[in-house]
Amino acid sequence: MEFSSVGGVTYNLENSDTGYRNGIDAHLDWSASRFLNENWQVGLVGYVYGQLTGDTGPQPANNGLKSSGAAIGPQIGYSFTVNGQAAYANLRGYKEFAAENRVEGTAVFATLSIPLGRKASK
Repeated sequence: MEFSSVGGVTYNLENSDTGYRNGIDAHLDWSASRFLNENWQVGLVGYVYGQLTGDTGPQPANNGLKSSGAAIGPQIGYSFTVNGQAAYANLRGYKEFAAENRVEGTAVFATLSIPLGRKASK
């Protein structure tokens, strides 16, 4: 079994062309999975997202606007080796819900981590 999580905060600068600035936001991403064997794993992923401060800009209707949302979905991963070094492929999907002032939908992400350098010799 494996469980991991990561949190973050994003600070945005003002868009000099529009005068609009998104508020500061925070997120918590998590993953829980089970290894089926040495190479394959399956599990769930998700996140929660929320703005800590509101947007600001030249249109008063948007000032103070905050967004939030959450998502959950499946994931599958495969560990393998390339030139004797660990590599990893992952496919995960998110079904968003509880969205406020943001688009709600489904997203799919594929990642591939392959070492580019040679394995260090001892």
